[in-house]
Amino acid sequence: LSMRWKTLLYFLWSLLVLVLVSKFLERSFFYTYSWKTGDWGVCSATCGGGTQIRSVYCVSYDGHGSQDVVDDAECASLTERPRSAQPCNMQQCATWTTGPWSECSVSCGEGIQSRTVTCRTGLGSQTPDIACLTQPKPPHTKPCFEDNCIHEISWHTGDWGLCSKSCDSGIRTRQVTCADRDFQSYNQEMCKAIQPWIPETFESCNIQPCHQPQQVPSMQDTTGYDINRLPLLTRYIPDRDATGLERLYFAFLVRLRSLNLNSTMLIVSAMLLRK
Repeated sequence: LSMRWKTLLYFLWSLLVLVLVSKFLERSFFYTYSWKTGDWGVCSATCGGGTQIRSVYCVSYDGHGSQDVVDDAECASLTERPRSAQPCNMQQCATWTTGPWSECSVSCGEGIQSRTVTCRTGLGSQTPDIACLTQPKPPHTKPCFEDNCIHEISWHTGDWGLCSKSCDSGIRTRQVTCADRDFQSYNQEMCKAIQPWIPETFESCNIQPCHQPQQVPSMQDTTGYDINRLPLLTRYIPDRDATGLERLYFAFLVRLRSLNLNSTMLIVSAMLLRK
């Protein structure tokens, strides 16, 4: 190579060395490095132990107030890297506390059992239910069934049947059985031991005279006495279809009654006219 090229190459090499040395000196004597941390984040749990995290990074300072984020390796040899996570809210959470179940509300059949359900802190003090809403609240009632139903056996009666007569004293009957609340039948002696008084199986009915309406439905008139039926009744007129002589007979009876004759005379007169 000519001297001119050698001089140029030497100049470039010297310039490169000068740049490298200046960079090294600048890096070694003018820049400082340190760890920098951000603020702690929100705890991942409100109780029972959670975790907080923050950012941790290495920064360089040039001595003139500016700083840059650099690789963590630049700070690794200086000091221990600050932790980026920590535990938080380590206190025990409030929890639901249940009391013992009560006895069944009934002694026979289906009933309800209940218990107390309260929210308590880790120290055992009661606190508002809102502190425990992160957990499902246990039920405070539940169904129960008691099979001890022997005392529920009692007399059971059916409806009264039709009266045997519509007037002048008849008789009507009804069914009387010994059964439990599910209508399962038992021997009558079991009911007698619990309820010695046995319901009547028959009674008198329609004891009114026959010229009065019946009091209860009968075999002769199953509809029974109903005040609303009175307008439907037809008045009976004895002489509507009578002969001429019979009309005179009834007219004579009415005349005798208007004269205030006693019943004996009316009967005698009626017998004479009949003949």
